[in-house]
Amino acid sequence: MTRTASGPPLVVDLSNLCRDSRLLPVGVRADATLLDQFVEALMDSDIEFGAVREVADRSLPSLLHPAGKRRLRELEQSGSLEYSSIADERLLELAFGAQATASTLVASMDSFDDFRRTYPAIQGTTDRFVGWEPGPDQTIRPFLRDMGVHTHHRLSR
Repeated sequence: MTRTASGPPLVVDLSNLCRDSRLLPVGVRADATLLDQFVEALMDSDIEFGAVREVADRSLPSLLHPAGKRRLRELEQSGSLEYSSIADERLLELAFGAQATASTLVASMDSFDDFRRTYPAIQGTTDRFVGWEPGPDQTIRPFLRDMGVHTHHRLSR
């Protein structure tokens, strides 16, 4: 198990995860149960993490069935979920902002090109971003993402 009290905090791009079409059955627009599947998969991986916090954009609940909406309300009431009109900005603030813990992990499949100038630590990092992909038997396989170094040309598009 890699979830420990002393592990680095993990902020999850919940909208990005719940809407990932690679993980959803045909015709489903979003699924809140993917969060639990993802955390479970992380616990079975070699990636060490601690407390989990989620950030979602305000449109996510409208895409979910009633059970998914209830799950988000539970997360929000427990204090682990917050909504933001620009979720990416809030995620990165929690991970790289002035008040952030230096080891905070970000779970997202976004490349964050729009934020690489504001948060230059994104460029070239290989140990602060966690991605996911479909695993065998409808599981999720988490992995550490190499964010690469994106050129000025790509960032200014």
